[in-house]
Amino acid sequence: MPTNIYQNNLLEQKKISNKPLSCTICSSPEVPSKHFGCYSCTAYLKNNNNYILFFLIFRRSVVLQIDFKCLYDNICNVNYNIKNVCKSCRFNRCLLMGMRRDKVQKPRGRYLKRECYMDEFSGSKSDSSSLSFTSTPILPKNNSNNNNSNKNLAIDDEYTSESFVNQLIFMEQMTEKRRKILTGCNPLTILRDPIEEYQIDKSYKMVPFNFKQFNECIRGVCLLSFDYLTSMPFYNLFNEEDKYILFRGVFFLTCILDSSYFTYKTGLYKQGYYAGIEGMISSIYDDNYGWETEGNITREMKLALLKPIYKNIFESLILPMSNLEMKPWEFATFKGMAIWSVCCQDLTIEGKQIGKKIENLIINGLSQKYNNNDEVSLRLGQIILLMTNLHVIVKSIVEFFTRIDIFNLIELDNVIKDLLNRKFLYDIDK
Repeated sequence: MPTNIYQNNLLEQKKISNKPLSCTICSSPEVPSKHFGCYSCTAYLKNNNNYILFFLIFRRSVVLQIDFKCLYDNICNVNYNIKNVCKSCRFNRCLLMGMRRDKVQKPRGRYLKRECYMDEFSGSKSDSSSLSFTSTPILPKNNSNNNNSNKNLAIDDEYTSESFVNQLIFMEQMTEKRRKILTGCNPLTILRDPIEEYQIDKSYKMVPFNFKQFNECIRGVCLLSFDYLTSMPFYNLFNEEDKYILFRGVFFLTCILDSSYFTYKTGLYKQGYYAGIEGMISSIYDDNYGWETEGNITREMKLALLKPIYKNIFESLILPMSNLEMKPWEFATFKGMAIWSVCCQDLTIEGKQIGKKIENLIINGLSQKYNNNDEVSLRLGQIILLMTNLHVIVKSIVEFFTRIDIFNLIELDNVIKDLLNRKFLYDIDK
């Protein structure tokens, strides 16, 4: 309905009564009340059992300073019978019909964001590089009726695509700092190095792969995985079941991806070596290093069961990283995408919805890092292609350790056993 006709109808209503008979925003027949200088109804989308208050939407948009953009030249209709209303046209209609920004009370702390500014790391600066390092949702979690809408609001408002990617970069920087403390020869150097500087620690003591040392470092990998996961944006929006699935994925991907990138950055791949966690080395193109017999696991069993997996990692991850000359910030983003790609299929319905939106944030943020340049953006496609074989690698690793556990060839750490058997949180204490 054209604006002038709509306003004429409104004037006719006011001649009869000082209070309009219907909502001035969406024409809902529900009795309106005055909010921020305008009469609006108290519920929206009532026929869909989804109550959204117009005045609350207006207040939230003003407080958070959200700038909506319409995809259809601001001609969208705003009516209570329409299920999905354009946010931009909805907000503009509120302004047009008399809602005033100055009547919105200033926030008293609930919506204020803590901002932390990172120095330039990836070579590109932006005014929107400020980000919140808290993963706590904006709205309270204990309101079960609005749980889904709260999750959507947090994802929409807490992070931009660019700030989300910056958070992944920061998380990976901190992972390397913690790894230096756990396994580095000179852990106190982290006090000297700038926190923004991302460096691969090349001071690891290189040793042949063996299961005894692997078991000893499992708890360290658990700590790195836990710190990484709990630093992840929107972590607290997931239920316990999804948190377990995510931890399981982060654990195995930390073993696979961090080792792969370490092998590339140290140049060990040039000699045909794969460096696993804590610098445990195995030769890929011959059988001379890291394939010794251990207890019940003979050299031949290692070569038959484990070497094909390592060779797959070497050829489908490490060599492509080398060909791309993958930068640290690209690896941090790739790792974030890989987590959601591997874990998404096992998440609950609610978890999948959040994960899909997070995955879109990462891809959009990575595209922005490339400044939407077509030639440079080809790298985005190449990086995404690295995930093609990742599901197979993770599955192969899980199957390998499952065989070892079933046949009791090596005594594995209990953490590995619980993750292999998908022992959920409510079963652990039994």
